[in-house]
Amino acid sequence: GVGGRLVGSEMCKRAREGPEGVARYAAAKALKGFLVADRLEYPEAERLEMAKGYIQRFELAEMPPEQLLQLSQRWQSWISQRFSPRRWHRKYPLRYQHQGRQFETMLDQVLETEEGIVLLQNSGFDKGGAEKIKNHALSKLGDWAYLSAKGATAVFGQPKVRCLIHYVMQGAVVELEWRETALFTGQATN
Repeated sequence: GVGGRLVGSEMCKRAREGPEGVARYAAAKALKGFLVADRLEYPEAERLEMAKGYIQRFELAEMPPEQLLQLSQRWQSWISQRFSPRRWHRKYPLRYQHQGRQFETMLDQVLETEEGIVLLQNSGFDKGGAEKIKNHALSKLGDWAYLSAKGATAVFGQPKVRCLIHYVMQGAVVELEWRETALFTGQATN
């Protein structure tokens, strides 16, 4: 089965802040996309233009582009401090054969670290507090996380893979953990 635990951080708590009246669904879509596309090593003027493009594309005129830059800065700093990635892949396509079936997905961010692989997936789910997002992660993304981790193990040759779901509007991160069971391994139990 799959078990989940909530991982908190100061960066995540601050990411909730936003202007009143912004359409939450559109803001979540824009933020999810921008967090994956933005890179701190880009020149500030290019990052600002990219933020303006996301705001225009998602019709969020009341959202200041500087806010996207700040949220991205916090997110990337949190990732760097917590995981110290050696390599950082974005929008990584994954295909994996599992028990005769093809699993395909696009991973938002894949980190290669000293401790193994870390998968980071952004979610725009925006209903409720910690318990609701934990339940959402388990019920809606548990199987996806399991198969993504199995696929990443095969692709990167790393036995240790962690999977974290970033709820961009609540500013929370849920780490999903799992254990092999008869359901997933195909093994019979006595």
